[in-house]
Order: sequence, then structure tokens, then C-alpha cells
Amino acid sequence: MVDPSSVTPDWALAQSARGGRRGPIVSIILAAGEGRRMGVPKALLRLDAQTSLLARVINQHREAGVDECLVVLGAAAEQVWPLLAGLPARGLINPQWAFGQTSSLQVGIRALPPDATFLIAPLDQPGARVSDLRALIAEFERAGQPASGIVRLRSDGRGGHPVLFGPAYQSEFLALGENEPGHLVYRRHQGRVAWADVDNPHLHADLDTPADFTRWKESGVV
Repeated sequence: MVDPSSVTPDWALAQSARGGRRGPIVSIILAAGEGRRMGVPKALLRLDAQTSLLARVINQHREAGVDECLVVLGAAAEQVWPLLAGLPARGLINPQWAFGQTSSLQVGIRALPPDATFLIAPLDQPGARVSDLRALIAEFERAGQPASGIVRLRSDGRGGHPVLFGPAYQSEFLALGENEPGHLVYRRHQGRVAWADVDNPHLHADLDTPADFTRWKESGVV
């Protein structure tokens, strides 16, 4: 495995290209779980012989304008790591993945520059399209890119993932205890949430079981 600290992160290149304007927008893709109900780590799922679920999500985020994707791995990391080869993403390992998703999120946040806006993107909730992700970023930019901004996708009156957080929330997520879920931070600041409304019947897809995954693929999104 390549030591991520030895690689110039994409956000640094993007920031240089912008001439120092606003901090980067980085997606933290949470892919560390063992997928107990799925029967296999979800990071190993494939849409077909050529494309992994992981590749689809990474490529969509980059196409939407995200400056960098950080992929947090845990269970079966040695099997998943080769899937990142050639993809526009940086892999991170959470050796404490079994403690839950908060620990993986904190691994991702520790790899961010302090001025980074970040999207929290669970791999098993891949329903957002490129156009949805662009709408999410556009709403943040329309609001003036506030450091304390929060933007969430919404379709049919229901919120979905990913959720975008301004850089002011990095320290608050890092202060969470291992048994405290990340949504506690969201709930504390619900009054600040701006909504990016989209028309996407698949936004709320949640891939917990093989049947969920098959149904999602057969719905026409792939």
C-alpha cells in the first residue's frame, strides 16, 4: 500500500489552481464496514465485471466538482485497497473500524486541511446523482460558502445523503466519543441547514442486504 502522507493530495493541487481562493471541498466516503447483513464488505460490491460500487461513487463526486475524495477503509482493507488503483481518490485506513462509523469519519476529518468544506458520504447510500451533488455544492456557494454552513439534499420532502458541512464543524466531529453518532452534530445545528431540493426517487436508497443491492441495480440507476 502507498503511504497517503507521501502523496500530494488533490485538494492541494486544486487550491493552487484557484490561486488560494476558498478552501477545498472534499468528500469523505465511508467504506470501512464489514457488511454483516450484506454478507460481504460493501466496498467490495461490483455493479458489473468492470465497475465497482466504490468507483461509481468516487467518479460521480469528482465529476460533480469535488476537489478530492477521501475513502476510509477498514474491514477487508487489503482486499479493497487494489480497487482504488487508477481512481481519483486517496485511501485511508481506520484500524479501529469495528468501533463504528464515527471512528471512520474522524479518520477522514483528520486528513482534511483546516479550511476544507466536507461531504459525508456513506458508501451504502449511493443514490445521489452527479446533478444532485452539483446542486448540493451550488446551494453552498449560493449562500456565500459560510464556514458554519450545512447543506443537505432533499427529495420528496425527505433528506438524503451526502450532507455538506462547512469547515467550522471539523472540531465538533472530532470531539465526539466513540459511542456518539455523527448525526448528533447535525441535530445540534438543524436550524442552520439549507436544503438542495432535487427530483430523485432513488436518493434514499440504503444498501443493507443483497436484495437491496439487486433492487437498486435493477431500478435503472446503473
